Amino acid sequence: MVIKHEKYNLSMIISGGQTGADRAALDFALSVGMACSGWCPKGRLSEDKYVPLRYPLIEANSNLYQHRTRLNVRDSCATLIFLSEKSSGGTILTIRCCIAQRKPHFIFSIGNDGQVDSEEKLKAWLYKTSPKVLNVAGPRASESRNIYDFVFRVLSSVLAASERSEEPIWPPQRPKTRNLNFK
Repeated sequence: MVIKHEKYNLSMIISGGQTGADRAALDFALSVGMACSGWCPKGRLSEDKYVPLRYPLIEANSNLYQHRTRLNVRDSCATLIFLSEKSSGGTILTIRCCIAQRKPHFIFSIGNDGQVDSEEKLKAWLYKTSPKVLNVAGPRASESRNIYDFVFRVLSSVLAASERSEEPIWPPQRPKTRNLNFK
């Protein structure tokens, strides 16, 4: 069954700024004029040395990737996770954070032959959850050779017709939260 969506209520994409999936999401948002931001490690650390300044990210008070992962899950309404066979602990941590924080998440498996089917399921999930702020996560470039192009293409296909609000929704207010260090 194909569901046609006119609006997902999506106003912003956030991500951690790592190479690969994170940057594809941020570049997609920038290319269509959608607001984007997110948390990155202190010092803007990334696989390729540092996150470029063109991405309007907020530095966390820790240089640990895990800390920014937890913050991005916390400060989003839902998380889209691209999962490959070679996904690292960071991608798995994102899933664990979503579960621990009881946040809606969608796992888009990379490499399956049913990409069109997966895109339709993603559209249905976005329509159902209607997140204002969507966190996008997945493998870094060194873990998945074509992940940047794949994520950019999926987001372009799925979010092409979304309408965006002009309401300011970032940065989030700093809520008092329980300890974000899960086991």
